[in-house]
Amino acid sequence: MKDNGIRRREFVKYGMAGAAALLPGVLAGCGGSSASGGGGGGGGDAITVQLGWLKDVEYAGFWLALHNGHYKRLGVNPTFLAGGPNIADIAPIIDSGRAHIGVDPNGMVDLVGSASKSGLVMFATIYQTNPAAIMSLPKNPVHSPQDLVGKKIGLQAGDSPILDAVFKINHLNGSYHSVPVGFSPEPLVQGACEAYYCFSYNQPITLREQGVDPIVTSFADLGFPAYADILFAKDSYLKSNRDTVTRFLHASILGWQDAKTQLGLSAQLSVDTYGKSLGLNLKQQTLQAKAQVPLLSSPSLADKGVMWVDPAEVSGPIYKALSASGTKSLPPVDQVVDTSILEAVYKGQKTLAS
Repeated sequence: MKDNGIRRREFVKYGMAGAAALLPGVLAGCGGSSASGGGGGGGGDAITVQLGWLKDVEYAGFWLALHNGHYKRLGVNPTFLAGGPNIADIAPIIDSGRAHIGVDPNGMVDLVGSASKSGLVMFATIYQTNPAAIMSLPKNPVHSPQDLVGKKIGLQAGDSPILDAVFKINHLNGSYHSVPVGFSPEPLVQGACEAYYCFSYNQPITLREQGVDPIVTSFADLGFPAYADILFAKDSYLKSNRDTVTRFLHASILGWQDAKTQLGLSAQLSVDTYGKSLGLNLKQQTLQAKAQVPLLSSPSLADKGVMWVDPAEVSGPIYKALSASGTKSLPPVDQVVDTSILEAVYKGQKTLAS
């Protein structure tokens, strides 16, 4: 399946290791071990979750659900397996049964490609707003799609399709100039490019630490919406283990609600417990915990709660964006999305949506 740019997130993540010179201690090692703080450590129904990336603050809601006792109270005992740079696609892990639930960091592309083949369905999402964004400087800002026209934009290999899709979706006249860049946002500061493809909880933090306050405009605001860190499983597993998954999701939702306010604890758990072997930097993890809070919601789901997915959003704007970026053979949305477990959780606990 064609790379549409949203997938480049892993490569930005790899750059955290290289960014240590800019922000020391962000990531001392890139091992994907599941040994550090992987399980609930108590009784309850066992469930194995394959993460898409290393055990950092990106998964704060899960760590808080463990720490604050939500999983234990609801009778589930999850084990979280770390992902990392050596795991390009976690869908085969779920398809083979090596884990029950996957958390896909790539947005919709891999999941859509696997859904009709393997019976995989998404049933929740961590980020309702994808962290992919365009970063610019106040002196020459990008606030809207029109602001991209004619600009020199820093891109990594494979990022162009998403920019091309933004131009196509917004019927923009003109084009942009691609400037090859690495993982560091320095080319933006140095003037080699006028805008930079980033992730809103990553490179902007680096620049702010250097005293630069950039403009960050999400691809959703540019007309290319997508979910990220999608929870998915085999449809057959969801049907056979509905009660267990419902209780797991209920506890996870409580954890992600906690993540909106318990920023310091989110970072501390990531540094000292679940990501202890990674050499994470407490300040950076705290800043990332704060930066990802807005991503947990979206204007279109303002009346819903955290982790919600909207089939109409998928079949409408998200499919439109994927199609514009070159993704082919999009399956019917009911083959990709199952909201019945979310609905069961929120119906049983109406206060969760507050």
